[in-house]
Order: sequence, then C-alpha cells, then structure tokens
Amino acid sequence: MFTKLFQNYFLPKRFGYDKRKPHLSSLIVSGQISRDEALQLLLESPYEPDELEIDIGYFCKKMRIIRHQFEEFLQIPLREYSEFPNWGSRYYLLKKLQRVVEKFFNKQLRIYS
Repeated sequence: MFTKLFQNYFLPKRFGYDKRKPHLSSLIVSGQISRDEALQLLLESPYEPDELEIDIGYFCKKMRIIRHQFEEFLQIPLREYSEFPNWGSRYYLLKKLQRVVEKFFNKQLRIYS
C-alpha cells in the first residue's frame, strides 16, 4: 500500500518522476505495445481518487500527522545535496590526484573507485 502511494502519487507529485515511463518504454522497445498505447496509458491517472484519499488518510494516521502537514510537506522546496555539508569537493580533488599519479606511474589505480 505504501509502495503504491509512493510510486504513483508521491514521486510524480513531489519530484516529477513517473515510474510508469521506464516500464512502458521497455514494453515499447520489446514490441509488446505501441508508443501511442503507452502515451494513452500515461494520460490515465495511476490512482483512483477515492482510493488515493483512503491511502493518504491511512498513511497520515500511521505517521501520526494530519492531512494539512502532509500537503505542506509536498510543497516544501526541493534542495540539492550540495546545499548540505558533504565530501564532494574532497572527492573531486582526490580523483584529480589519482589521475596525476596514474599518468606519472603509467598505471591505473582502481582502489576505491
């Protein structure tokens, strides 16, 4: 139940990612459906409205939040990982160092990546 709510409502609404697209794409490539059929399936809602309300209500109950808090959470602006402390700059510096050492010794170093 939570998986369906997550995949069919939360991911498309919050992040704009519809998991049906890659699945339908593989069906098109394998010749099981046509592109027009897949586009028609994407136009259909992945959730019945009454079923969606029941599942959101159940989710809110389990999370001990009210529906208003759930809707507020969906409206919070998205953030990038780079806005938080991380080791990204150190990683790129070490990758540059690795390439220099590889060129100097003419040998590939694949210890950590």
